[in-house]
Amino acid sequence: MKRFIMFILSIIIFVSLTGCSSGSTTQRSSVNIEDESKDYTDSLKIDLDKDFENLALCFDVRISDGDLNWRVLSPKGEVVQQGKIQSGESYRERLYFSPRPGRWVVEVDGNEIAGKVEMEWIVSK
Repeated sequence: MKRFIMFILSIIIFVSLTGCSSGSTTQRSSVNIEDESKDYTDSLKIDLDKDFENLALCFDVRISDGDLNWRVLSPKGEVVQQGKIQSGESYRERLYFSPRPGRWVVEVDGNEIAGKVEMEWIVSK
């Protein structure tokens, strides 16, 4: 019984320590447009300081109607990546960027779309 208690305490301490040291941050946006097609515009922003080492953008998009355009803007306002998802297409991807300090933005713009759009910024130290 004493070994079991020590084992449980060890796991609790390990999980506590690793959770605190991860330095991970996320920003997320999610929408389901199911009833009828509609115009959709959204942006997701994340502010980075110089301490962040990793920057990723996760997309999970399924469009059943319409077209969705997306673009990623660096802190300097430059388009660093862009794309278009057309009716009937799915796009599930994790994109990686060199994490320059400042505000990063992903913008999406769709005309008469139906489907699911999920975006998530993930940064870590």
